[in-house]
Amino acid sequence: MKTFFTFLLLAVLPLFSGCVLFQEDAKISAFAAPEKFPTQFLYTLESEKSGVPADDLEFLKYAKIVDEMLAAKNFRRVPDNSANCVVTLGFGVSDPATAYSSSSVPVYGTVGYSRGGRPVSGVVGYSSYTTPERIFTRWLALECRVLKDGVPAEQLWKTQAVSYGFSEDMHEIFPLLALATFPWIGANTNGQKTISEFTSSALEKLRKQMKH
Repeated sequence: MKTFFTFLLLAVLPLFSGCVLFQEDAKISAFAAPEKFPTQFLYTLESEKSGVPADDLEFLKYAKIVDEMLAAKNFRRVPDNSANCVVTLGFGVSDPATAYSSSSVPVYGTVGYSRGGRPVSGVVGYSSYTTPERIFTRWLALECRVLKDGVPAEQLWKTQAVSYGFSEDMHEIFPLLALATFPWIGANTNGQKTISEFTSSALEKLRKQMKH
């Protein structure tokens, strides 16, 4: 678990305490049927996408984060023939959508004259302009199902996070989405939760929750 915490510390903490890291909202939804939970989760991990090879480097990178995150929840990854459940991992970034933001800047001019007759400058109005921006939808989804005779059956829990922002870089976004989902693995949000921003102090609080 130490590797996981160290990785997240280096991946998402800024140099200055209290700095906002994740300004776009993250929407969290989680569903669970705890009455169906096994005594211990002995899981195997698969990609949500079919046909992803076992040695796919992108999947392996993010699977490592998920494995260590689940270990902090007392899940244990085991060989396929020893598992009582399967966890599927899905993640991705949408094609960009265009959003427009409006801004205004002051226009300066003569607002009067001094007693000596010199012109006095000041704001005489504002000029507005619209800027197009590319917005991406980034998402992470984890689902756990019972294995019966090696085949996925009943769903035990599902946790998903969606965010919208200017970056399409999953190297940057995935650790933040993982932190956002962590408190809700195997739990119910009872409605969609919104995380408005991540600060270094918020991340520190989440990491302390992971350690217990």
